[in-house]
Amino acid sequence: HEPAAVGLNLCPLGYSMPGVEEKVEHILHKGYSSVASKDGQIVGAVVCDLVLTDSAVEEDDPENPTGHSMSALPQKFLQLDAFINDLATNFGKMDVMKKYECSQCLEIYMICIKQEERQQGMGKMLVKQAIETAAQNNINLIQTMALSAFSQAIFTKLGFFQENEISYGNYEQNGEHIFNLEKMDGHKSGKLMIWTK
Repeated sequence: HEPAAVGLNLCPLGYSMPGVEEKVEHILHKGYSSVASKDGQIVGAVVCDLVLTDSAVEEDDPENPTGHSMSALPQKFLQLDAFINDLATNFGKMDVMKKYECSQCLEIYMICIKQEERQQGMGKMLVKQAIETAAQNNINLIQTMALSAFSQAIFTKLGFFQENEISYGNYEQNGEHIFNLEKMDGHKSGKLMIWTK
């Protein structure tokens, strides 16, 4: 389980958010993501999307694939989304694409590995595939919000570097700590990590 969601008690086993699931499905169909299979079964995936400098989607945009507005999502999801935005922008002080003078970026949204397949190099293989996808599409910048110590280690081994970091223990919204560190299994911070060609 992803530690920030666990720390918010956002996604207990079996929980689903249709709007988010539809958005991920839409991203998967764009062709920048990869899956790993074993014996005909999908056992892992890296979910990636192309981000352009002018690609902000408005809630009422007819191209919005989910048809759901942000206000329809659970409060805990909105808290996680705000944390990720703060991490990605250093609390509104930074724009990665401007900083690196890129008009496009491959964003790694998530790495998912089936529990029994973990710690066998599959995450590293999937991130390598994302780097290859970027190269094949002439994309010189990759960004990801690495929210667990495990994903941070994978990205570091493959040449990503930390652009920003927020400690889960120090992070507050509206003057309140939002993460329950006791549930986060030792994960200490979220990191914005960057790979450039």
